Amino acid sequence: MTAMAPMRLAFLDTMGSSYTPDSAYERPLGGARSALCYLTERLAASGHDVTLFNGVTSPTSARGVTVLPTTDQTIGALQDVDALVVAGGCTSQVAGVLRRATAVGKLVLWTGLRPSEPASADLADAATRALFDSYVFVSDWQKNRYQAVFGVPSDRSVVLRNAIAPAFENLFPAGTPVLDPRPWPPVLAYTSAPYRGLNVLLGGFAHVRSEVPGTTLKVFSSMAGYETAASDSFGELYDLALGMEGVDYVGAVPQARLAEELKRVSCLAYPNTVEETSSIAVMEAMAAGCLIATCGRAALPETLAGFGVTLPPDAEVNVFAANFAQMLIWLLPRLESERPAFEDRLRRQVDHVNATGTWTVRAKEWEEFLARR
Repeated sequence: MTAMAPMRLAFLDTMGSSYTPDSAYERPLGGARSALCYLTERLAASGHDVTLFNGVTSPTSARGVTVLPTTDQTIGALQDVDALVVAGGCTSQVAGVLRRATAVGKLVLWTGLRPSEPASADLADAATRALFDSYVFVSDWQKNRYQAVFGVPSDRSVVLRNAIAPAFENLFPAGTPVLDPRPWPPVLAYTSAPYRGLNVLLGGFAHVRSEVPGTTLKVFSSMAGYETAASDSFGELYDLALGMEGVDYVGAVPQARLAEELKRVSCLAYPNTVEETSSIAVMEAMAAGCLIATCGRAALPETLAGFGVTLPPDAEVNVFAANFAQMLIWLLPRLESERPAFEDRLRRQVDHVNATGTWTVRAKEWEEFLARR
């Protein structure tokens, strides 16, 4: 096979945060920013010239990636790129500036946002949509929604999914039992942002603990990874968790620690309350060998790829909490009483994610996509 020619690639984070590819290894970071870190690192390791533009105040570099502040001066560096990937949302005005700056290169919008989010609103304008050569979505569900809402052209749309952090790769090599590190009574975990269903889980947890005695819950959740900790508005929810019997509120932690913690967790309990276009939290819990209990909302069934257990979501919080608790009460004892069957299923789950959902796999797909003209 002929080696792929090196490309000059630029990634622009429109969210304005300050970080480098090192940051994803050092501190909690939101899923979209982590994805940028891991993808740019892997592309640079494959020999491409990769620049990441974000909210840093001065030029730096990390893991082979040049990181530059987004200013009028640095945008001039885009003149001869093979492709510029805009990550997140993009206004009509910014898209026009970038289109002119990359006149000979490919301009790509890579978004994990829902079409209902304000940062996507300008795609309602046909002239704005025409500025982009390609659109990258993280699930078929999301792609279909953008096509239905905005008329994004299908022939310029591609799905390149999210992937797991390197810390979650190969946690259970072949021959290593997946269930062995997990204690009984079961340990549950919640690892996503607090606004995505933590209130529902806490609302039903006491009932779960009464019916499956000794069950505990570890909550790895805060807004710290989104650089909004100073204005975090979920203090009452954290206080509720801190005061509940059997609940250990930990907060957000770096990926390496989270991976080690999840190796001893029986089940990711995720009664999701928002339309997720993907779920890195679910993918990483799958790689860590956790049984996944969630709902069938938006792209979550697609992310699960046939694994995990889901129930229909409910708009009424108390009803959803009761239904989700009842599912856990039904499910958790089976994890112990039907151990061989769950060991087989979880082994296949772990192997599936490691074979299809790493950033090494995903970077190859991005290379092939960006090299196409």
